[in-house]
Parts: sequence; structure tokens; C-alpha cells
Amino acid sequence: MKAKEAIEALWKDGYFENVRSTGEIDKRLDSDYKISATNLTSTLRNCKKFLRKTGYAKWRQLRPYEARLSSNKKGADYFTVFDIHPRIRKASQKLFLDGHYPSAILEAFKQVEIMVKEKAAIKGKFGTVLMQEVFSANNPVLRVNGNTTDSDEAEQKGFMMLFSGAVLGIRDPKAHSVVAQNDPIATMQYLGFASILCRMVDNSTKVR
Repeated sequence: MKAKEAIEALWKDGYFENVRSTGEIDKRLDSDYKISATNLTSTLRNCKKFLRKTGYAKWRQLRPYEARLSSNKKGADYFTVFDIHPRIRKASQKLFLDGHYPSAILEAFKQVEIMVKEKAAIKGKFGTVLMQEVFSANNPVLRVNGNTTDSDEAEQKGFMMLFSGAVLGIRDPKAHSVVAQNDPIATMQYLGFASILCRMVDNSTKVR
């Protein structure tokens, strides 16, 4: 039995449901199969249909949705399937396809802020300060609705909070620290949220 075949056998037995280090895998191959792989890391990388690297020298089982996305990545355009806004597509698609998920998210939310500044024609303000002024419920620069009912006022305030939260809770952490983000599905969900915000900017009305 070759090392890859032994690793596949361990996978079928559920061994990789928990994260395993390369060292642990090496010992298990030796104890169960009397196999010593000369380049185990390379062998593990060749098992990408059912394993993925997570962290330094650690491996775990590929989740079903990850397997679907990995196998279909070249054949299915998820940016089209989910109708991702063109600005987000341009900024993030290549990063996403190359597996640079934190950067894809960061660039997407940069585009959200750029679009807000462009449409509101505001200079010198950034982040939550920018979003709170532009989407203010009392004196907005951009209005997201007709402002004719109490629900309209609540919606305006809600989107002010969403835009503010996006830059404070998503863009800023991605910009100022090393954020672990290895999940392609979660990344697409972030990009979908950024896309919703971009379309809201597109559909908003400049009132001052």
C-alpha cells in the first residue's frame, strides 16, 4: 500500500474529522500500515480532493460544501450565480479564485466605502464617521427610500448601522490585522453582503 492509499483509508475511517498534524499522521501511517513517506507534506497535498491544510502543518477533512466548491471552481462562476455587484467582482474575484480570502473581503469592503464617498461627493471623512453622516436618519446625504413613513425612517437608520458596522466590524479588522479566513463559502457570504451594500448605494438618492 502506498502512502496516499493509506491516507485515504484513514480518511474513510473518519481519522481526519479532527485536525491532525503532519507528525501525528506520520506516526499513524507507521503504526497502522508500516509506511514511511519520504515527503509526507507533498503526499498530503495530493489528497486535496478530501483533505485541506489548515494552519501550519495541520490537516483536516474537506467538508462536503468545500469539496463541491473546490471541484467546481473552474467550471462555475459563483460571482455570476450570486449576481455579485460588478465593482466587487472586479476587486475581489481573482483574489477569491487564488484562495486569498481575507484580501478578497478587504478589497470588497474598500469598494463599498469608495462608492459611498463617490456618490455622496464627500472628502476627508472615512469609516463610521462617513457612514453615519451619509446615511443619517435625520439629515442624510444619501437616502435609501422615499422617507414617507415611519418604516422608511427606520430603514434609513438600519442601513446607516449596516454600513457603519461593515466598515467597523469587517473592513477594519481585515485591514489592520492578520485575520484567519480559510472558508470559501463564508468568503462568498461576505462578498454577497458587500454586494448588497453596493446595490443600495446604486439605488440611493442624493438629497444634499
